[in-house]
Amino acid sequence: MSTQKSVTVIVPIKPSKVDDLRKHLLRLRNDTRSANGTQPDATSLKAIEAFQQLADTVHYFRWTILDESSVNGDLTPPQLVFTSNFDESPDSLLLRLIADLYEPLVAIYDYCIDFPQRASSSSDETVNTDLHVHKIFDYLKQNAVKSAAYYIGSPGRTVVDIKQQEGLRDFLRKHLNSHDFKGRSAREVHQSLRNAAQSATGEDKQPLFPWLKKTSMPTRKWPYIVIPLLPILIGPAIILAVAMLMWAIWLQLFHERRDRPITLMRSQLDEAHMATLETYEDYYFQNQFSQVLAVKPGWMRLVTLKFLLFVTNFLSRIHFVKGKLMGIPTIHFAKWIFIDDNKRVFFSSNFDGSWQQYLCDFIDKCGKGLSAVFSNTQLFPKTWMLIFEGAYDEEHFLAWSRLTEIDTQVWYSAYPNLSIKNINNNGHIYAELMRDLDENKAKAFLKRF
Repeated sequence: MSTQKSVTVIVPIKPSKVDDLRKHLLRLRNDTRSANGTQPDATSLKAIEAFQQLADTVHYFRWTILDESSVNGDLTPPQLVFTSNFDESPDSLLLRLIADLYEPLVAIYDYCIDFPQRASSSSDETVNTDLHVHKIFDYLKQNAVKSAAYYIGSPGRTVVDIKQQEGLRDFLRKHLNSHDFKGRSAREVHQSLRNAAQSATGEDKQPLFPWLKKTSMPTRKWPYIVIPLLPILIGPAIILAVAMLMWAIWLQLFHERRDRPITLMRSQLDEAHMATLETYEDYYFQNQFSQVLAVKPGWMRLVTLKFLLFVTNFLSRIHFVKGKLMGIPTIHFAKWIFIDDNKRVFFSSNFDGSWQQYLCDFIDKCGKGLSAVFSNTQLFPKTWMLIFEGAYDEEHFLAWSRLTEIDTQVWYSAYPNLSIKNINNNGHIYAELMRDLDENKAKAFLKRF
């Protein structure tokens, strides 16, 4: 199975050009309509057309401005964040990005510090452009930042896989609706669907689904890793559990007890900031979320946060592989990145449904995990022993989420109206179509429609 890659590039913006860059990015905002419901202008249409050139391998990307800020007394400069989820190597993605979005990309990064300028020494336009492309590639690569944790909601599925499997599901659904299967067993219906898909042809008489083959769904890897090692791991696991408990107690005694209670309310938030965030939500079934958080002072908070994100990243590889992150079934991709010499964390996610539903899912299904991670950042509702209270203080938690959320100026999704449940369900249909199923499994297969 292929693994969806991720890249994040963070570059400083010329302080005098921040507002100009913001206006430029807002004109490129990747919506199919503007805020008042009209069609996008020519600039936006041109950008959308350019974005579509990446649609065969890029799941998501975004550009986000981090404004100048003071963190623990230190001033952080304005920065531009680019982050993407895709199906090729990072180097290949950056080169394609530059080639396919050359003019829009140059227009964006001209506002940034040290962005290479196009050479004017040669009369050969092609040579100048090629040299500039390589300089831009070096510039972006030098400013790439590694993720502390990275979650994939549908591991192993490329953009092409996702779109092909959605088309297969639609075809099979139409076949079910257009035929009378009364009195036939589930196995016979399953066989009919398989035969129909294998024999289907397009207008050019070529097979519609030549890529059909036996395949499998992602499985949790931890049993294969942990169970054989249980006799060896029992002792270290007990020691680690005791150490973690002692660590939590130490945090409670010398850090959490000293934290001042945060009483953030929605009414206290900046109305203009709220209006900006809400204006560009809910255009599609999917939404995006970008957040910048200041890490609490002290080495203990930083070590705790890094350890918890390391665990999150590890579990995302071996356990959270079935479309749920700690029980949350709506996240396509999520990423945590340390920035500004570990003073802040940038969090980004692509999810299904509304903002309110998304955050309430966090509270209902993984409030303890959420509190354990984010209680190490400033302004988060007060916690006890890392995992108690915190996110369960719903009103203050939702206000904290809005306060620390930042506007995403440009956001692109290759399949904005597909939920992660749809994608994984389509994957199951594809995986099970070519198998020989018994009657019970065939019934379960048909329920997926």
